[in-house]
Amino acid sequence: MKKQLNKLFGRHLAGFIAVSPTLASDLQALKEHHVRLRLSQGCKRYASSNAESRLITISRAGGRVYQLASIAHEKVHVIDQQHRHPDPLQCTMENFVDSKLDNEAEAEEHALIVYGELLSAGVRGRSDSRTTRYKIWRDGGFPALRKCMETTVESMTQNTYRHFLEAWWCEENGKAA
Repeated sequence: MKKQLNKLFGRHLAGFIAVSPTLASDLQALKEHHVRLRLSQGCKRYASSNAESRLITISRAGGRVYQLASIAHEKVHVIDQQHRHPDPLQCTMENFVDSKLDNEAEAEEHALIVYGELLSAGVRGRSDSRTTRYKIWRDGGFPALRKCMETTVESMTQNTYRHFLEAWWCEENGKAA
């Protein structure tokens, strides 16, 4: 995985890993679970993961801090939450949305730990929505972050997470959004 990481993120990666024990642990876990990383082209920042294919995709458009924190975020989805994905056909819309928002907030909290480690070590990245969420989480903990995630804009669809998840449940259940 070290060769793959150097190819994706350049030779400066070792310095980032050295200042973020959480990131180092995450990269080791990804290696042990045979999860591949891929940088994609495009002009907007996003990250996604697919637990079945063991693939995390990160946009090249994000800066290094964004990309590395996003690896931590997606690692939670692919490995830690592997068996905690509610079936939209087996639960109410509210239960589905709440469960998915909990998962998203948990993954983002993990990313913010890496983000904070990098910032504390003097690594600077572009100011973005993660900076805002970092301050919300630092000041209010997980409950404040969880509440924030409801109105956070999801990177792939540009809708809020709540709207995105409600539409997902409706589509799966054959109902109008």
